[in-house]
Amino acid sequence: ADKALMDALAATTGKTRIGVINSLGVRRIPAAVPKLALLAKDADSAVAGAAAAALAKTGGPEAARALAKARPEANSPAFAAWADAYLRAADQLRADGKLDWAAKIYQGMRAESLPDPVRVAAFIGYVNTQGEQALSEVVAALAGSDAALTDAATGFVRTMPGKKATDAFLEVFPKLVPEGQVLLLSALADRGDPAARPAAAEAAKSENADVRLAALSALDRLGDASTAPLLAAAAAAARDKAERDVARTSLDRLRGPDVDGAMAALLQSAEPAQKAEVARSLGARNAAAAVPALLHAAADANEDVRKEAFKSLGALATEKDLHTLVALLIKEQAEGARREAERAVVQVAKAIPEESRRDRAILDALSPASSEAARTAIYAVLGQVGAPGGLEVLRNAVKESDGAIQDAAIRALAGWPTPEAVDDLLVLAQAARNET
Repeated sequence: ADKALMDALAATTGKTRIGVINSLGVRRIPAAVPKLALLAKDADSAVAGAAAAALAKTGGPEAARALAKARPEANSPAFAAWADAYLRAADQLRADGKLDWAAKIYQGMRAESLPDPVRVAAFIGYVNTQGEQALSEVVAALAGSDAALTDAATGFVRTMPGKKATDAFLEVFPKLVPEGQVLLLSALADRGDPAARPAAAEAAKSENADVRLAALSALDRLGDASTAPLLAAAAAAARDKAERDVARTSLDRLRGPDVDGAMAALLQSAEPAQKAEVARSLGARNAAAAVPALLHAAADANEDVRKEAFKSLGALATEKDLHTLVALLIKEQAEGARREAERAVVQVAKAIPEESRRDRAILDALSPASSEAARTAIYAVLGQVGAPGGLEVLRNAVKESDGAIQDAAIRALAGWPTPEAVDDLLVLAQAARNET
């Protein structure tokens, strides 16, 4: 079969000949190399390209030599197909362990006069043959002005192992233009070496918005507990929504021991805007151990801090925290924070598996000494929780003479989540003197 195909090269033309050449390449027949070498110089660029590709597939030193001798002019229609084949032949030599030979081919294809795809493929192939010995080449490409090679070099930042490589990348980082710094920060984040953390933290303060965004995003993977204050401050002081969102995402995803503990400590010491960001993030992180710190933050002097603390407590607090949460609701004076406190109480209460216990802490807060504001807040949450014990309390409250108390009770009944309040509401609809 091999001989029949090789004999057919002389007896065929056009597409049929190209088909035969392709078959020879797939079959990887060493004896066909001389014939394919002649066809790689054919005046028909389609035939020449097919022969070059077949030589690359055949592989081996003889095929590589044949391709080298068949090199067309760089401006020739056949050059692109030949260059692709020659580089593939080098790849095969590299795979076969002939690294020096492959490296020589790659180096010969890195001339500035050659098209970018050729130079980039040759650069990648060369670095792959040299491994860590090509570190200086990668660093030079990172620091150079050739954008195509800079992009290719960035890929090796992710994969080239060792502290020496990390140190070299960090050394070149300040010398790069902003676009290069953005690429390198992303690669360093993928590399995951904590040694890059200080550089990323410093870059998060850059005057260049793209560099700041890349650094904040990189700290998602490079950061640890010590990075939490920086990210909280960045989220609080962000110059636009995109930057705030990136800082928040990295804060929410920070890994490592005691990150939640470090963030809980910030609730005691940070500026109000930063406290609010930390309180929000602890909820996003599902940091259940931070509930005591959040309960403390829910009594902060700053309303924004309290609002974010209540939001997180709604997701994290449990039945044992409910008495404290209700007490905070009763004390809350600001309308926005009070709404968040109500939501938190309802969310926690409704998560209690046993229905009869859901309103226990809420009902415990009712007493003859309760203020009007406290009672109206309690009625509001009772109506949303919908536990059996609260219904009779609301029915009695509807009969009171205090207009605010009565209004709160009626609204709570109107929002009752089960059918038990329907008859009460029908009576009110028929008989109430107040149109509202």
